[in-house]
Amino acid sequence: MELPVLERKQIDNIIEGKEKLVLELNSSSLKKPIKIVGKPVWLRRKDKGGKVIYVLGVSFEEIGEKERETILGQLVSACLNYGCTVD
Repeated sequence: MELPVLERKQIDNIIEGKEKLVLELNSSSLKKPIKIVGKPVWLRRKDKGGKVIYVLGVSFEEIGEKERETILGQLVSACLNYGCTVD
């Protein structure tokens, strides 16, 4: 996942696990948004067209099998419709 430019303290807090990542997946095909708690597993700073972004690997916690299947389906659908890149 890509994060916008954050203050160094926010980045450190995320890496150290002091701040949780709460992700919300919303789509017209979902009855209600899915909220997921994530834990960072790696972080890289990257230049994207002259703009600094952070690319973050996330391990999802507290997620049920149904939510996991829904998220995977949404990701596959997005890749098929819009294309995907792998770094």
